[in-house]
Amino acid sequence: MITNGTTGETVACKVVRCDTFWKRGRGLMFRRRRAIGVLLAALLVGQIGLGISNVLFSLPLGLAVAHNLGAALLLATLAAANFRRY
Repeated sequence: MITNGTTGETVACKVVRCDTFWKRGRGLMFRRRRAIGVLLAALLVGQIGLGISNVLFSLPLGLAVAHNLGAALLLATLAAANFRRY
């Protein structure tokens, strides 16, 4: 920390340092939100695809189970995203 004996310069250095750490943390927060958003989009597309496949192939057991598993993963991801936001 740079000080020249004046309180103003010391406070200014602390403010700049806090602002730098805040921006770094904010960037990390946005990267995590983006990653969760991409995961949510991928799970949603997969869920829609599995739902359409279930209808087209007359509900085979494997696809129905995969569709239910996809729904559970989608719900868990949404809950995690909501928990991180609030």
